[in-house]
Amino acid sequence: MGDLKVAVLGAGVVGVNTVLQLQEQLPSANVTLIDDKFSDETLSYGPAGIFRPGTQFGGLPADIV
Repeated sequence: MGDLKVAVLGAGVVGVNTVLQLQEQLPSANVTLIDDKFSDETLSYGPAGIFRPGTQFGGLPADIV
């Protein structure tokens, strides 16, 4: 598995946690995190708003759409 290369796009909460899980589950893989900027201001606006462990997001109810 040492030849496995994985790229994760986005350094928001979902991207960073994905990298952490990949490193834990596949310790010999080469995992790269890619984002357009890395700073104290980096966050994910959309996904972070719906990321809640233990819940599912199935979309908006039909009466709202």
